[in-house]
Amino acid sequence: MASAAFLGPHSFERITIQSPLEHYRFCRSLLLDPNASRDRIEHALRYPYAKSYQPSIAAAALLSLRLNLNTPPVIPRLLPSGAPAAMAEDRKYIDSHLPISIAEELAIHWQELGLVEEAKRAEAWASKFEGAARRLYIREDAFFETDDQSGMEIAADPYLGLLASSDIALTLTGWNSALGSMRFNDVRISALGPQTAPLSDARGFGISQLYAHGAVLIQDKNRAEIEGWTRCHG
Repeated sequence: MASAAFLGPHSFERITIQSPLEHYRFCRSLLLDPNASRDRIEHALRYPYAKSYQPSIAAAALLSLRLNLNTPPVIPRLLPSGAPAAMAEDRKYIDSHLPISIAEELAIHWQELGLVEEAKRAEAWASKFEGAARRLYIREDAFFETDDQSGMEIAADPYLGLLASSDIALTLTGWNSALGSMRFNDVRISALGPQTAPLSDARGFGISQLYAHGAVLIQDKNRAEIEGWTRCHG
């Protein structure tokens, strides 16, 4: 855990960053704030996530450009499936989300940095997954009901073991995240997966695997099936 206090003329604010995703969200808030102070931006750039977590790397590069700082070249990393490698390889930086929505934001950042081809590939991958797939990686305290009827055909990513339609999403890849999400008419299961005792401890929920090992995805207009293995996070 790292924290910092920023003291202004009329306010006091404490910022605590405990994960790569939180760091990226902090960087994103600075990108969206034209009046963000130099101190806040420089503070964000000092975190190790700014050099190890792909969304933070891209956001940090844009923030550095705003301050006219020398920035190292941004080298986009794409998985064999075409998905952005948003999770750093070092396990201590693995976040609990496979960010489909953040992949879209990352594509925008790459576009702004002049990495046009990589941005197009990332955007194309993210655009395949709508509806239920987006709910797979939303924290419970951040979840809100949406009417995301997309009417999409089934989309799949064998490398991540990800299979999704507008009504169901299943995956074998994640980190303390759901195995699946379902919706049938008025019934919704926002997140399903294994849970170790005690049931009140969220750290024991979900699966933990960096990518799918030889996952088999079966898909047609009437059926969606995923075969393979994953680890219980607990």
